[in-house]
Amino acid sequence: MGNGRVTSGAGRRLLIASSGYADIPVIRAAKKLGFYVAVMGRDAGALGIPYADAYYQADNSIEQQVLEAARRFKVDSISPGAAGRTAVTCSYASELMGFDHLDPFETARLLHCKDAFSRFAEGHGILWPRSSVFESPSAALEALADFRLPLVIKPGDSSGGRGVSVVTCPDQLRGAIARSFEYSRNGRIVVQDFVPGSNHGFSCILRRGRVAFYFVDDEYYYINRFVVAGAVSPSSVPAAAVDQLVQQVEKMADLLGLRDGIFHLQFVLRGATPYIVDICRRIPGDLYVSFVQHATGEDYASAIVKSFTGLPFDELRPCSPRGFVTRHVVLSDRNGCFRGIWIDPSIQNNVIEEFTILRPGDLISDFMWQRVAIIFLQYDSADEMRKKNAMIHRLIRVMIEDGPVYSDGSNCARR
Repeated sequence: MGNGRVTSGAGRRLLIASSGYADIPVIRAAKKLGFYVAVMGRDAGALGIPYADAYYQADNSIEQQVLEAARRFKVDSISPGAAGRTAVTCSYASELMGFDHLDPFETARLLHCKDAFSRFAEGHGILWPRSSVFESPSAALEALADFRLPLVIKPGDSSGGRGVSVVTCPDQLRGAIARSFEYSRNGRIVVQDFVPGSNHGFSCILRRGRVAFYFVDDEYYYINRFVVAGAVSPSSVPAAAVDQLVQQVEKMADLLGLRDGIFHLQFVLRGATPYIVDICRRIPGDLYVSFVQHATGEDYASAIVKSFTGLPFDELRPCSPRGFVTRHVVLSDRNGCFRGIWIDPSIQNNVIEEFTILRPGDLISDFMWQRVAIIFLQYDSADEMRKKNAMIHRLIRVMIEDGPVYSDGSNCARR
């Protein structure tokens, strides 16, 4: 190392503030780089725990508990996990520990609280739907009587689609407002113009304020319009729209002095204009990191770890997708006892990786949100991918045992 830079995690200790299945690629990458890896979360049965060196049972959405975990394990770096609020709580802990690889706490709060970011976006010309922020149901109801429908109503600081509603008629307003306030931690909700168009993801790595690498996908949905049921690569988004997103991200990096690392967003493409609808600086969910690696060949997980820990990641370069890849999130169409996944023979040879989240006999109690598995598929052509993805929910199905579902899951005894 003639330049004197540290290029591995040997001898270093890292806290990844989550321990679910979506964290596994990053945990494994950190271990491969030589880090001692500690993870945390409320669920002692989380699927990522066996991949780490240590686990601390605590709430990663609470700043002080992330700080306590960092002190307990005597770490020298902290990484957000895939859990919703960890970009904020990790920035808080990192700041108090004297680390400088994550954004400052106030910057993280601005980016991840939709009410604060809406004000920022409006003031700086960010491509973000026109928004209004409300602090009480009565104020929202009074003001929204004059708004044009449809509208999107969402909590000020939640993630993952919880508490979000699309309102298409006045009768839905009161319930949608109440639901968003129920999920809001900070007591505020955001009301946005509904932007029609196609849905997409954009994931990139910032290096010295510039986009060093990016990846774009096309999203699709199933029964729940707020849960991404899958994504495909290469994307259909025109290059000009991608250039706009790169410019928008770099503009935010300049305005906010953003640190190196992942910058992940979802957007709606309306005509030629991409409207950003969600932003996070944490590990994306549902094994998105593995999706990027399958689609591009780049070691995205290692780049994320390096950027969050101050290691150089100069090897990461812009690249084009290779081949035709789908990340499919397997979801059920009803509650019941999970018995397995049926994959049609016509698509079995396209499967390149399968990660099953539930075990046979597990209870599916909330099918609108509960993930069953993540399956990655590769196709020989865009036409094959288009045709099979058009009927993927029939080609890959969840097998459910019919019958009553009791609250204790007693009809789901494993056999």
